[in-house]
Amino acid sequence: MRILIISQYWSPESNVPQRRWEWIASILKSQGYEIRVIAPPPASVRRASIKHWWSASLFRPRTEEEKNDAVDLVIRSGFIPCGGSLIQRAIGQAGIALGSLYAVLVEFGFWKSWKPELVIGTVPALPTAVVAFVAAKISRAKLAIDLRDAWPDLLAYSSEWNKGIKSASLKHKILSRGPIQFVSFVVARTLYYVLGKAQGVIFTAEDLKLDFQNRPQLRKNSKFLNNMVTIRNVFPREGLGQKKAPGSGEGPLKVLYAGTIGRAQRLQNVIDAAVIAAERGVPIELKFVGAGDARLSVKDYAKQRKVPATFIKRKSADSISDYYDWADTALVHLTDWKPLERTVPSKLFELMEYGVPITGVVAGESVRLIESLEAGYAVPPESPEALANLWCALAQGELSLKASERAKHWVENERNNVVPSLIAKFLKQMES
Repeated sequence: MRILIISQYWSPESNVPQRRWEWIASILKSQGYEIRVIAPPPASVRRASIKHWWSASLFRPRTEEEKNDAVDLVIRSGFIPCGGSLIQRAIGQAGIALGSLYAVLVEFGFWKSWKPELVIGTVPALPTAVVAFVAAKISRAKLAIDLRDAWPDLLAYSSEWNKGIKSASLKHKILSRGPIQFVSFVVARTLYYVLGKAQGVIFTAEDLKLDFQNRPQLRKNSKFLNNMVTIRNVFPREGLGQKKAPGSGEGPLKVLYAGTIGRAQRLQNVIDAAVIAAERGVPIELKFVGAGDARLSVKDYAKQRKVPATFIKRKSADSISDYYDWADTALVHLTDWKPLERTVPSKLFELMEYGVPITGVVAGESVRLIESLEAGYAVPPESPEALANLWCALAQGELSLKASERAKHWVENERNNVVPSLIAKFLKQMES
């Protein structure tokens, strides 16, 4: 089978969507499938000036060989340069989608010999689903959608996106009075339409899959309901080994947060919990490793509340293992938006594999995984009192600061045995 993957991320990017799909593509390749990818150039290229973008014809697609053999060919789509704000990124995603659509028309028109038999679109970004739908129509191929996170449900929380940000821009305030709601309505209806035409859907969390099975907007599509699969983000993490033995246990409880410091995390909750713990005589030393829209806001809040916290913008050469070895426990943290209960952060699996005891500020499926695999402890989101209680119990030896080996073995089994089997079964149903 010839498979076309349409994504807004690909190597040499090193983020979760790219690593997830490079891993899945390598499994597909090992199972004998022929793989091509449409994706934009990396973010460093997309920051080009308008003048360079135009003179270098970066709005046009171009092909390149994939260097790591995960796929046969990568078609770099055109794009529109844009800034880093939420609205500008949305415009950028739309520009990439237009570039991808142009690449589809140029590379897979009726005059071309190579045509996919299956098109897989990864979401978000949401416009990718539309491009994948068009590509499948043009090629007369089957369509599958990889639905990461609880989209389109998160669009309903657009009014809360800036609660963890120091101040929303004037542009966002104006647009949030109506345009964002209208766009959210259109995007949600469009995504449901595309999903209704798909022959299969891939999820990253079991709860999200079960939720979609019961949605009235999708019940008419029997093929969709009969071919849904959960492929968790248990992709390999380069350079990870095993956590070194913990230290003496003296001094402050060392708490690490490594990941996106963004809107969906609302990490001010962590600062408040550290204040409560300190008031009880339990000092907490916080270390935040990562970047995101809320980083400056969280940093300022820690300074305001006089909480000892270090903020590090991790460089690509830095070893995350060093930070994991430093930590007594590592945070997996989300805010209390209802759709986030149906997501499982990929960081959870990384921490399980490395053996870092987890402090989960999460709900739903993530809690069940943490507790059933004895990977750490979980408390409800947006409850600094509960988080402080947990940290005090850990610091005072009432709860163990050692992660079970069970979680590590579970991740390895999912990656090496469960996922390849699920993919093979999913594609067999797509072929039938």
